[in-house]
Amino acid sequence: MSRLLRIRRPFDPIAAAAEDSTVRFDEASGQVYTEVTVGGKIDADWAWRSRGSNRFSEYYHEQGTASLEATAMRSVLANIGSITAEALEYVPWHIARNIWAKIGRSGEPRELDSFHAWRAFATVYHKEGDSSLLYHRQSIIKPSIALEQYMKTVTSQEIDWITYLSISNVAFTRTELIKLSKLVNLGALDILGSTGLCRATSSVEDSVVRAWSTVAAEGGAFSKLRVLILRNHRDITPRSLEYLNCFPSLTLYKVSGCSISFLDDEEVKSSGWSCSSGKELLEALSRDKGMAHSWDTPIHACFRRAGNLKSGVSEVAEAERINSLPVLNFRIGPTAGEDLFTSLSHHAILCFQRQQPQIEEAPLDGGLKRKEQESETALSQAPKKRKMKVSKHQKFEELLKGFGGL
Repeated sequence: MSRLLRIRRPFDPIAAAAEDSTVRFDEASGQVYTEVTVGGKIDADWAWRSRGSNRFSEYYHEQGTASLEATAMRSVLANIGSITAEALEYVPWHIARNIWAKIGRSGEPRELDSFHAWRAFATVYHKEGDSSLLYHRQSIIKPSIALEQYMKTVTSQEIDWITYLSISNVAFTRTELIKLSKLVNLGALDILGSTGLCRATSSVEDSVVRAWSTVAAEGGAFSKLRVLILRNHRDITPRSLEYLNCFPSLTLYKVSGCSISFLDDEEVKSSGWSCSSGKELLEALSRDKGMAHSWDTPIHACFRRAGNLKSGVSEVAEAERINSLPVLNFRIGPTAGEDLFTSLSHHAILCFQRQQPQIEEAPLDGGLKRKEQESETALSQAPKKRKMKVSKHQKFEELLKGFGGL
């Protein structure tokens, strides 16, 4: 009974850390003080972080009552962390455009455009012609959670946006790197190995590329990956070219600081690739005018060029559709290393470009008709099978209703 009546005191982190405290002396003031370090929980809410504040003085009036629109806007902005693409589906663009403008872009005092907010607006309104919705840059300087946790957040199963992933000066395990195959909307991948300045790096080797090729061939992984950049990975050899043939969309493969040198043209062509220097690729990008938009990056220019190299009718149409999607430039690590354009100007950089198409399209002439006739004949001779019939199987939305007409 005495235990049940015992008063439980609230947990005091300062008192809990008192055993590890350090007594220090300030020579300037002569004061003696105790320094205590208190550990905190791992913060995994990076997708909702923004540099601005959701308190807006322009929506508070000293005299009179705020308008209905100002009141609704204030409520929406105060709860912007709860916004979803589903909540915006039935909101007209002229109203959503006003909300997006109030969220604020770079250079404005509010800057509430977190990845979470951008994801919701870009998914629903990326076809409205607003260039600010077509690109978002997110950097994680000091990653504190597993790579797979980041990938779950930036993955779009419906391919509503394309992710460019850059990893530098941070160590991820071989298993974590192989699981990048789950990032179905991955369009470009750049992994920087050891530079001598930081030993904690992710190392890619031929066995990792082989594991990627296996899931690409058997599970359809990396279906949107066009550009692969590997820098400073000594265990990457010419054998990686053979493995990369299983990637359906991969067109540009850039390596530097790897165990690959200029190869014989015939040897490269036999693998379905052609080899050029970084300077030659830079000249090609300049001719392509791949840097048309102010927010374009070199890796984006490479991604666009890779899409332009498609030849089949269906491939070209799919490439244009992918090019129109919003882009997330996601960087993990304290620095992205050297600038890609600067590195491309070096002759030591090798750029491999795929020459042979992976999928042969059926001819549009009599060959197609002949195949159709053969299939019809085979179906008529085959025994008929029985067919089975298929059977049919205060929220943020309420805040948006404050604008009326929804």
